[in-house]
Amino acid sequence: MPSPHQPETLGPFRLGGILGSGGFGTVYRAEGPDGRVVALKVLAPHVDSQETLRRFEREGNIRIDHPNVVAVIDAGEDQGQSYIAFELLEGMPLNKRLESAPLPVAEVVDLATQICAGLDAAHSRGIVHRDLKPGNVFCCEDGRVKILDFGIARPMSQASAQLTMAGAVIGTPGYLSPEQAKGEAAITPAADLWSLGVILYQALTGKNPFMRHTAVATILAVVLEEAPSVAEQGTEMPPDFVELVHGLLHKDPAQRPESATAVTAQVAALDLDAGPAEPDRPSLPMDEQRVVAVLLATDLHDLPKLERAVREWGGETIPVMGGAIGVFGGRTYEGDEAVRAIEAALAARDAAGTVAVATGRATGANGPVSVDAVEAVERAARAKLSGVAVDARAARSARTLFELRKVDDDVFEIPRKLSHRETGSFPMLREDLPLLGRRAELAQIDAALAMAIDDGRATTIWVSGPPGIGKSRLRAELEKKLRDEDIAIWSGRGESHRREAAHHLFATVLRSAPSLEPFFLNPGIPAARRREALLSFLNEILEDSIWAKQCLEPIARLLGLPDEDGPATLSRRSDPQLMADRLRVSLSDVLGQRIARSPLALVLDDVQWADEASLGLLDALVERAVDRPLLVFIAARSELEERRPELFGGGSTVRIVPRGLREKEVATAAEAIAKREVPAAVSALIASRTGGNPFFIEQIVRELVEQDLLDGELSSLPIPLDVEGAVQSRLDHLPLEEKQLCKRAAVFAGPFTDRALRALEQPDPGTHLRSLVERGLVTVRKRGDEGQREYRFKNALFSDVAYRMNPEDARRQLHRLAAEFLSALPGQDREELAHHWEVAGDAERAARAYADAAMRASKRGDSQSVLRCGQRALSLGLEGDAAFDLQLVQADALSFLGDRDAQGEAIEAAIALASTDLQRARALTEKAGMLASLGEHEAGLEVAEEAVRVARPTGDPDAIAGALARQGWLLLYHGSVTEASMAIGEAAAQPDLAPETEAVVQAWRGQLFSAMGDLGKRKDALAAAEERFKAIGDLRRAATAECNLADTFNRVGAYEEAEAALREAVSSCRRVGNRVVEGYALANLGYALAGQGRLEEAFATFEAALTIAKELHRPRLALATRLYRLRAWRAEKEPSVVRAEAEALAEDSAEAALPTLRASALAVASRAALEAGDAKLALERAEAAMAQRDEVGTMEEDEAEIFLALAEALDADGQKERAREIVARGASRLEFLAGRIADTSWRARFLSEVPVNRRLIELDGA
Repeated sequence: MPSPHQPETLGPFRLGGILGSGGFGTVYRAEGPDGRVVALKVLAPHVDSQETLRRFEREGNIRIDHPNVVAVIDAGEDQGQSYIAFELLEGMPLNKRLESAPLPVAEVVDLATQICAGLDAAHSRGIVHRDLKPGNVFCCEDGRVKILDFGIARPMSQASAQLTMAGAVIGTPGYLSPEQAKGEAAITPAADLWSLGVILYQALTGKNPFMRHTAVATILAVVLEEAPSVAEQGTEMPPDFVELVHGLLHKDPAQRPESATAVTAQVAALDLDAGPAEPDRPSLPMDEQRVVAVLLATDLHDLPKLERAVREWGGETIPVMGGAIGVFGGRTYEGDEAVRAIEAALAARDAAGTVAVATGRATGANGPVSVDAVEAVERAARAKLSGVAVDARAARSARTLFELRKVDDDVFEIPRKLSHRETGSFPMLREDLPLLGRRAELAQIDAALAMAIDDGRATTIWVSGPPGIGKSRLRAELEKKLRDEDIAIWSGRGESHRREAAHHLFATVLRSAPSLEPFFLNPGIPAARRREALLSFLNEILEDSIWAKQCLEPIARLLGLPDEDGPATLSRRSDPQLMADRLRVSLSDVLGQRIARSPLALVLDDVQWADEASLGLLDALVERAVDRPLLVFIAARSELEERRPELFGGGSTVRIVPRGLREKEVATAAEAIAKREVPAAVSALIASRTGGNPFFIEQIVRELVEQDLLDGELSSLPIPLDVEGAVQSRLDHLPLEEKQLCKRAAVFAGPFTDRALRALEQPDPGTHLRSLVERGLVTVRKRGDEGQREYRFKNALFSDVAYRMNPEDARRQLHRLAAEFLSALPGQDREELAHHWEVAGDAERAARAYADAAMRASKRGDSQSVLRCGQRALSLGLEGDAAFDLQLVQADALSFLGDRDAQGEAIEAAIALASTDLQRARALTEKAGMLASLGEHEAGLEVAEEAVRVARPTGDPDAIAGALARQGWLLLYHGSVTEASMAIGEAAAQPDLAPETEAVVQAWRGQLFSAMGDLGKRKDALAAAEERFKAIGDLRRAATAECNLADTFNRVGAYEEAEAALREAVSSCRRVGNRVVEGYALANLGYALAGQGRLEEAFATFEAALTIAKELHRPRLALATRLYRLRAWRAEKEPSVVRAEAEALAEDSAEAALPTLRASALAVASRAALEAGDAKLALERAEAAMAQRDEVGTMEEDEAEIFLALAEALDADGQKERAREIVARGASRLEFLAGRIADTSWRARFLSEVPVNRRLIELDGA
């Protein structure tokens, strides 16, 4: 039914229900006088725009009698409302159908045939539709296709383009023809054929080739960009069809098919059975992504004036419907583009309703047309300002030249010009130029060198500042001094693309070592020879062949060498932290041993890109070598100091922040660079615009010399406004071949070779590389015995900007070529290779390479790289067994990092992916371990039991032993010692265990014997575990065994020996980064200190252990530490305080399902209550402690405390006889435990040196 405010009839039509509605009106189902059901389109009463009224009238007057054009039945006005009656269509609009695109080729052929028939009917009557788009094509249920909405159609004699009407778009930008988009006067049927071409492209590929984020960007794409080949979009189709679609999309209307009839004939001739079109091997596109300034004029009424202004200020004009775009810097960038665009906008302000300017990135085949620059200028234009609207970036460039009024955070208004100052470009600094303005900095370097070499103190020179300020020049001066002093130099640098790869900084350092450089910087050296050279190097440095072999594997992997038995793969028994520990220790020992032999200088550049592991190791190295002749030179951008201000606190640090050159120094530098006199006005302008940045100064002067502009007017000195513009300007003024080489070479994000560039289809790279070296843009070094040359951009900014200048299509193709090239090289960094495949668009290869990189990182123990690469692999669609292995590897890495939530998610994902019982057993074993670490022992025990059940039928001894060991671990924490003994014993009995599994089982046997009170067997098992872990290079678990073995001294009261051993254990844990065990070692160390009466030290050590427990979410560590601290509190805190904490600890231990800790806490609570005079409460707590002890069957440590607490409470309660029975029972238990200690001296100390043991024996003898 019609709405309450709508009449029941309009004209001869009776209104029914609403079929649809929009801003301009409503469509009703209606019935005509003859009973025919129609679609009645009624114009909304509020619409009073004359253009809209005329459009509605035209739509009603155009009557085309054809099956492929919707029929207009009637039109008129009634009761003040205009209406049009159309035939009623059942089906869906084409835009809805295209949601399922790509469509079958046969369906698209039928679609093309029917649309052409409808267009032919219109064109034969002299009518151009002008707004053909999917929304104006209807697919009927009976298979008929009909063209709708001729509202903006025109007779050919009247057809001309329009863009705006009160700010709205007439015509849909993504389907407009180029001639419509440019606002040309004559619009022919060829415009409809273009729109048909876009529709067919979208139907075949699912993509509109010209649609961008904004209307203006879309229009510019229509005008300037070519549609990507249909054949390259992944849909198979006949070659003739591809040719037809691209023929319809020809920019020149005269080159399109001559008519819709001609298109119909071409469609009819298609051979649908022909094989699919083969995409040509794509050639590298010549278009670029660039920094530009863009001017947008809308509601334009004087195009010639705008064109003159843009041309005068060095820009290019692109007319569009109702307006124009001016592009500055589209071909060659000078740096003052924003200023010039604003000047042109002010000069032509009265030529348009709105004028706006913005700067940013843009790209396009025939000049920059899209990306953020166009979006930014559209945002500014929407402000509708009376002056020139500019975005924030352009405003920064213009702030000293024009009056600025802030509109909001993103837009400013410029009403007028204040002043003008020309700008220019920034060449690079050459090391053969005189060093100016650096006297103070050189004095600091000399002083640091004396401290390091003469005084033998580790010294760091930290040079910090923005790009181009002179950090590299100071490095070069230092290296000269070091060579003069014959000091060994090992150099390295951070790499931006590897800033999260652990220890990559030290990989570059090791490759620079004199005995390794010839092997690792020459790609032709086989991996076997490199491995031999590395082993020889390690033997020479370490002077210990056994340790050298242990260090070989982790360092070899760091340097990109494959495993000796082939590419690294994930072992089901691998520990993700294993190689990290070995690598950290190996690097630390190699560097430490090298420093001990003779003075060494580590010269490190671009350290702002160093990974956290490298920074941590470097910091530790400086602290460790505080009394050794080590000089560390660090050059980094300012953000490193902001991010890590605490670095290098362990040694002497000299911080240098180079200043900009003064005006006189700039003039001297300019003349040295130009090798001639430079006008004072020119050097003054250079100084004022560069801030004295030496890098910028050289770029400016070199640009002026090459363009012969030194003697020109100041207005002819273009100076870039920022660093990126500077580099782009420098690149723009190179010969085209050299510029293209830079853009290609930047894909490698690091060193490159002649051979690598040839793989990227760079013709004759050698000639152009030599020229670039002469220009000072690229450096070269020989590598290896064969004298091959390796090139690198002199400044990373050149690489960054050159890379960004490649548009997306070019990047994909270049990365594909780079990936194909690197795939054939031995020892290639898998993450780098994966990145190339990913950008190239080959998700499958990228996923495999990322997965391989994650597996290799897990063997190094590089958890961050495991997560980074693993997540990329999974996001790219990695599936099956590889995805299962990757989820487990990520779970292990997350465990080490303490992210329990994410660890749980990874384990659950692995369980879901498990396709075999063996995989499921492995995943369940990991889940059980995670639950145990969270203190969820009941749930963990259930999962461990399931893991054992699933593992047994597989027959895999390592899977079975691993599951049993986890089960035993949880049973111990649960207090079920007998069951734990059975599980761990069965694990140990599994045949042919891998060495790492056997070592783990030995470690848990030690814990089992500890729980059973058998200190002798505990000592033997832990010693065996430590030995096995060290033999397989598992230094982290070796440190764990060392910590537990050291704590054995505490169990016999040998507190001084325990202190010494535990301090060594803490050191070992810190050496390998094992923070969890470090926490336990600190807790045990606090116990030893308290045993010696050194309570202040003990409390500080307990706090350190609790901090680690909190950071790593380790509840058992926290509870055990609190128990040790509680016992120490008895010596100095009030009994009420001790009892309150003991009660809380007992409750927390019960909640965590740790019964032995609960029993001990209750015993302490009993003794504190007795000291406070509350004998009744003391007896109650002591009885509860003994009941808990009896339920468990044994205690891990200090079992005598429970017997003593109950005996004292009974005695205080007057139950003397029962007290004596408890004492006798306790003493008998102690004698039994002592009998298990083979060492007679240890046995005696166990009974006499442990205070609660000694007291219980004394009471028994009384």
